[in-house]
Amino acid sequence: NSIEADKADEAKTLYEKAIAELEPVVANVTQLPAANYSLGISYSKVGKFDQAIDQFQRVLAVDPNNLSTLQNLAVAYFQEQQYDAAIEQAKKAAAVDPKNLTIQKLLLDAYLRTNNGEGAQATLAAIETLSPNDPALSINKAMVALQARNYPEAVKQAEAALSSGQETGFTYNILGRAQA
Repeated sequence: NSIEADKADEAKTLYEKAIAELEPVVANVTQLPAANYSLGISYSKVGKFDQAIDQFQRVLAVDPNNLSTLQNLAVAYFQEQQYDAAIEQAKKAAAVDPKNLTIQKLLLDAYLRTNNGEGAQATLAAIETLSPNDPALSINKAMVALQARNYPEAVKQAEAALSSGQETGFTYNILGRAQA
């Protein structure tokens, strides 16, 4: 969609302007958490995750339990495919706010990427407790079962996802892999 592309370009331009204004500020002041956080968010929004990580780490040096920063740092590590670091930060964020579904889902994704079945199972249980009616629960269960090579359970959960309206290529991919 042309309108959405224009809005995305406009947002990127605004974040780049924010970066241009914030970089000199944080360069001259060693501890300015609000500016570091804003700069980290701006870097993330334009895909400069390594620079975002640096800024988020600066915030955490001053405020180690800042939930938003921990969560955004975990996401930045995830985007950089540094999954172990993403897990570490997401666990810290989950310790601050164990009922945060977004953090739990990020943690599950990172565990799946690192083939950590035990971590994935525990996180899936937490997600199910927090949001038992989450429409993505069946597909998450299917992914965890597939990783554990529990193919009958993966088929069952993928079929449940399909019957609940999650007819996506991803769901069919999991179903096909589990039936193979």
